[in-house]
Amino acid sequence: MKALLHRNAHIFIALIPVLIYNISYCLFEINGASSLTIKTMIVEAIRGHGVSPFSTLAEYKSRIIWLSSSLLSITAYLVALTWSVFIIRRCCRRINLIKLAALGLPVMTLTLLQIGSADAESPIFILIAICSTISLPIEVGVPKPECFIKRMKYLNQGIMIGSTVLLFGIVHMNAWMQWPTSMFDAEAEVNKAAINAFAAISQYWGISFTLLLVYLYVSAAIYWQAQTRAALIAMQTDIDIPAWLEDNGFSVSWQKHALQLAAMLTPFIAGSFSITGRELLL
Repeated sequence: MKALLHRNAHIFIALIPVLIYNISYCLFEINGASSLTIKTMIVEAIRGHGVSPFSTLAEYKSRIIWLSSSLLSITAYLVALTWSVFIIRRCCRRINLIKLAALGLPVMTLTLLQIGSADAESPIFILIAICSTISLPIEVGVPKPECFIKRMKYLNQGIMIGSTVLLFGIVHMNAWMQWPTSMFDAEAEVNKAAINAFAAISQYWGISFTLLLVYLYVSAAIYWQAQTRAALIAMQTDIDIPAWLEDNGFSVSWQKHALQLAAMLTPFIAGSFSITGRELLL
């Protein structure tokens, strides 16, 4: 049993963010009836709002902002997809690819079924690529230290790219939700209430995405550090293992991974400051 868990650790690590995302989605959907009521009230308020040159121009501006966020999101998505395909091909043996596909395809199918709600995005292909970076290397026997360094580099790249996709997803979602408020009077109570409600949704998904990224990165980094340490011990070289791990970024500390930590916090920051960003745009 222990050997099975060890060989498939990268698969089980992938289940952590999947579980976090599904819990977040289910908790969010608990308020589905309330969300529908709010949407209906906003539509009715818009219908009763008189059309003026100001409201028309404000709506046009919000539409352009939404289109810009869509362009950013689509571009980041395509870049992430290209990177993921490259990494999976470089890192995965056939058996590992089959296992990751068995995990990824059902989750991707569930994600596609959720597109109609448009409440959040889940770049599952990035998750598969990140987990492939900590699968057992292709080389026969004990891999060289340079192999582990390269895989850690891929892991860091994956977290940065995943953070960017989720950040643009938050920006896109926020622009989409706040589009209707542009048709209200800026000083109207319904406008302020709608902005605050939408900001809470952005903050919720920002927290969820950041939590997902942190759990994924920490668990993957700790596992890969253990794998690297075991490989260095098996080599029976004269390398000072603790110093080598420290010098090559395998130590798990916020000082050594400040850049990755900052990237993982960007969805949370974007969600938390959505109100401020809206006020600046207006």
